[in-house]
Amino acid sequence: MTTIAISQFKAIQAPDNKEVRIDSQDQVTTAKRGFFGRVVRFFNPSIQNSETRETAGQLLKSLRAKYGNEVGTEAFMRARSDLRISRNGNLFVDVSKPITAREVRVALQEAKKLKKELAGVSELSPYGGSRFDDLAKKVGVDPDTLTGAQKRFYSQRLKDMALSDNVGRQRHAQKNGDEHPSFASADDLEKIAGKLLKYAAGLDDKTIRSRDQAWTSAHGAGKQFAEFLAGSREGGPVELVKALRIFDSRLGNLKEETLTGGATGGVGGDDLATARFVGMDSMLARMSPDEARALYDDFMKQDSNARQLAFGLGAVLSHSGMENKKDQELAMANSSAAQSMWANLKEFIKCVGERGGVEDIDSDLDTMMNAGMDIDRKDLASGQVPGKILSDAGLTDGARAVKSVGQILPTVLEEGVVQLRIYKQEQENERLAMLNEQNL
Repeated sequence: MTTIAISQFKAIQAPDNKEVRIDSQDQVTTAKRGFFGRVVRFFNPSIQNSETRETAGQLLKSLRAKYGNEVGTEAFMRARSDLRISRNGNLFVDVSKPITAREVRVALQEAKKLKKELAGVSELSPYGGSRFDDLAKKVGVDPDTLTGAQKRFYSQRLKDMALSDNVGRQRHAQKNGDEHPSFASADDLEKIAGKLLKYAAGLDDKTIRSRDQAWTSAHGAGKQFAEFLAGSREGGPVELVKALRIFDSRLGNLKEETLTGGATGGVGGDDLATARFVGMDSMLARMSPDEARALYDDFMKQDSNARQLAFGLGAVLSHSGMENKKDQELAMANSSAAQSMWANLKEFIKCVGERGGVEDIDSDLDTMMNAGMDIDRKDLASGQVPGKILSDAGLTDGARAVKSVGQILPTVLEEGVVQLRIYKQEQENERLAMLNEQNL
């Protein structure tokens, strides 16, 4: 069968849950099957699976033909992330659910968006990109010496940073009242690509595997944290805070690539913020909009784990246990740890919502996130949470909310000790660097 024109998929006019299939005339259709056809497929599911495989394969081929292999594949996976493509490019691991009209529309929308976002990346790709050879020459890299692992690593990390630059830089700019374009300019992207290519060319295959593992580990930690927040993974306040700390730590491990790629200027020079933006967006890019929307809805349910954690982290700032009169530096580190974890939770929930296409997130999210910070220390000590604060937090059990604050506090204090240790080490490193400069 020849590749079906993308126009056939674009022409679908049907309800979201309507099954899409290829008929005997090689035409895309959503027409209902006849009685006999339904009976045959009921008693022999392998026929249905085979047809789903064919329809999915034709959709993927059409997307690739129209938008290119990279964009077409990525768009398809965003629409049906449960369908996995094997190493040789063949479909699929799970074909038990038919392709729906909504999934076709999502794939087409994502392909159009990705084509715009990744236009520059495609030009700078080592796999036939029109500007790649010139880029390699500028940074002193011989394309013929690059290994397959180096090319793949460079290509994937550039895509991660390009996608995140579009989202993360704009988000940070909005926070700070700055103005930035929605997409990185061609010159900006080329600078990022040049630094990243030179970096990748200096890595051996063993190091690349290690760096790949860092990204995989960050994505896995984010997925686990999301499951805790959504309630699909069992755990109380302590487990949630620990999962957040692990996720944040794994995101920090991505700085080696995000800084080498030159993305620092895009987020106000905050190195760790850069890694967080890139890592979160990279993880969520592998999730379909429907999956992200379902997660966000779970986060925002009344009495959800996400709401409990948001209240607890905010309220910890008012807890008397945060004080340390004997060590003001540690007291400041404790407060910084709580604020950092609270801000990272807020950013993650917002990222998930945006990936799911949720509009006007800020107002509801700010109300929820700020509720815990508004509680008075006396109310916290008495265990009586004012009704207005409880309502804003989206919680119904004040006693449980206060109890979670006490459970979260030790982990926050532990993080404060870690942050203070890191701060002192950085100060010592700066002091030693200045001494070395004076001795030169």
